Amino acid sequence: MKSAISLAVGSAVALALTLGSARPAEAHDETDDTDIKVQAPLESVDCTTSTLGVLGRHVDISQASNSDMCPELVVGQMLELQFASDAEPLAASKIEPQGSGGGEGSGGGGGCSDGDDGDKHGEGHDLVRNHGGDDTVKIEAPVQSVDATLKTVTVLGVTVDVSTANLQGADDDDGDGTAQPIDLTTLVAGQFVELSLDAAKLPQLVALSLEVKNFTNGVQVDVVDSDGQEVEDVDDQGNPVADIDVDATVSVQSPAASGLRAARTGHAHRTRKVIHLRTKSSGSVTLAGLPTGRAKIVVTRVKNGTTTRGRRRLSVRANTTRTLRIVLH
Repeated sequence: MKSAISLAVGSAVALALTLGSARPAEAHDETDDTDIKVQAPLESVDCTTSTLGVLGRHVDISQASNSDMCPELVVGQMLELQFASDAEPLAASKIEPQGSGGGEGSGGGGGCSDGDDGDKHGEGHDLVRNHGGDDTVKIEAPVQSVDATLKTVTVLGVTVDVSTANLQGADDDDGDGTAQPIDLTTLVAGQFVELSLDAAKLPQLVALSLEVKNFTNGVQVDVVDSDGQEVEDVDDQGNPVADIDVDATVSVQSPAASGLRAARTGHAHRTRKVIHLRTKSSGSVTLAGLPTGRAKIVVTRVKNGTTTRGRRRLSVRANTTRTLRIVLH
């Protein structure tokens, strides 16, 4: 009997590489939406240590592409912070002012701690107020853990209450979009989600909605031994034993913002992301919620002190579950 478990990921790591030419999109799914980012009011600023506070977390901005804008930032204003990885310590790769800025009093005290005066804070606040954008508080990131009993999920090291949230799985772009209701018990670590939070309840993190991206993209991995027999490891009582590691590396491409090179060459830039995924199983397994792209899947089994391994590659397709047979040797 096959066991089908969903994808579990310790940490999703994205490496950005600029490519010179574009390739047509494979299909309408949400792979382009799997950038790790937070949009929230700024809680604290320390330009001396290059750290910002959002949603109760301290974020290092020392390596952000526009970290020099720190003196213009004001407590209370809305920011989008982009991340290359959800690994600790959290480090932003880019800072984007959003929306209409902070609440009462944020244009004066409570901004940078590096000696800027209130006038500079006010100027920075006016800059943000004129920026436009979206005031929604949200997190887009891989799920790190789920507690179906307490009805919480953890992303980017923060725990969010989803007990009253609208839970859905989506694949098509929002314009065409198809989404289906999901149950929290089906959500697992590693799936990429977008959480919209109730701004009125901050600093409590309470979700209004949770959307699982790439919900129906998947791979059914059938694991067989060297004799061609389907693997299903159990103990003496017949209970499944998760002694099989399944590692998947998915390389995806998504459009990036046009720049000088695109203007010169006439080609749109694309960003390549390499995302590492891992789960455990007692046998055959379904990897769900994968971005479209080229995947390498490695299966390792350790049983009675003997290690066997198999690997294969395939393309993950939008809104499709493909079957892959991997033989262990």
